[in-house]
Amino acid sequence: ILFLSVSPAEVAEVQADVADPSCSVAPLDLSWRHVALSDEELESRGHFVAVLCPTACVDAQRAELVVPANLIPVPRVVRPTRVRVLVRASCCGGPLRDVPVLADRRKVGISDMNGFAGFYLPPGRHTITAPSISSGRHAIEIESGTKEVETIRLAADGALILFLQDNSFEDTIKDAVMLCTNKIPDDKVPFAGTASLPGGRPASSEGAVCCLAAGVPCNRSLRHLTVQSSDGRPFERNVDLDWFDTFSDQCQWQMLYDGTPIRLGDLLGPPPVA
Repeated sequence: ILFLSVSPAEVAEVQADVADPSCSVAPLDLSWRHVALSDEELESRGHFVAVLCPTACVDAQRAELVVPANLIPVPRVVRPTRVRVLVRASCCGGPLRDVPVLADRRKVGISDMNGFAGFYLPPGRHTITAPSISSGRHAIEIESGTKEVETIRLAADGALILFLQDNSFEDTIKDAVMLCTNKIPDDKVPFAGTASLPGGRPASSEGAVCCLAAGVPCNRSLRHLTVQSSDGRPFERNVDLDWFDTFSDQCQWQMLYDGTPIRLGDLLGPPPVA
């Protein structure tokens, strides 16, 4: 992006023209315009217009834009299109907040408390994803002049993630098996083994052990999650866990995504030495 010097009168003329939705080019000849080469210059030299242009067109010695003879010296006005994405849980259909949304692998928004993320994209083909919660990809084609596209819906995979946390007490050595749906904390150890639940699907992302069944309320199946450690240690279920009953009327997958992991139980004894 280059910043080219313009006069106040030219700014007013361009603003008046581009206010017309049918305007596709700005009435501004860019040939031999002064190019700002530093941030300090931008702050001290009045008005500039930002133009997407190859730096090879800049005469560095004269700090001017040299438009090649085969190119039109007036800038094209690209009008972005409003895009809105709804991110929701696949089990209960509830909205998910604080989920990063990407367009063409670049972060363009984050979902609000209602699960919506809004942003603007230029004409062309784009791929919308939310890789932190979904392996799905939604391709859209935006035509020039489109003001807004239909709401894109992205559903979470319903991935379940387990990790280990030291839960030893005095001489009793054990590792707590913690359940979350977001990501494993950096200072924790991933769970090695298998897990299953009624209607569960294979894991769809790194670190996940399995996924909830789409369209089946998670409060019916999460309580039946069973785990089997690959290191041979026995698993002892947390008999004091009443979380599944306390929040039986809510989307428990969403609660785990937004909040604190829960302890399903413990792997008893020290892990075997490799």
